[in-house]
Amino acid sequence: MIDIAAIRRLVYTVNQHRKVPIRIIVDNTFASSYCQRRFEHGADIVVRSLTKDIGGFCTDMDGAVVAPRDLHSHLMFYRKDFGGVLSSKSAWAFLVYGLPTLATRMIN
Repeated sequence: MIDIAAIRRLVYTVNQHRKVPIRIIVDNTFASSYCQRRFEHGADIVVRSLTKDIGGFCTDMDGAVVAPRDLHSHLMFYRKDFGGVLSSKSAWAFLVYGLPTLATRMIN
C-alpha cells in the first residue's frame, strides 16, 4: 500500500510552482472502497474495475472513473478517442447479477 496522504503533501508542494497541477490517480481495484477511502487520503481521481467485486462472476468487463466535475470534458474526450463504453442499460443487467453475493465476497 502507498501512503496516499504523503504523496498528497508532496504533490501539493510541487503544484505551488506549476500552472497545470499534477493530479493523483489511484487504482482502487484490489483494495476496493470498502478497504480504503482514496479521496479521504488525498486522491484526485480514482479508477477501478467493477468486474472484480461488483460483478463477481467474471461475466462482465466493467470499470469506473470517479473524478471531479471539472475533469468531465477531459474524460469524455479521452473516452471518445481511446475506447467505447458499454451502455448503462446493458451494464446494469451484468452488474446487478453479482449484487446478491457482494457482501459474502467482500468478507473473504
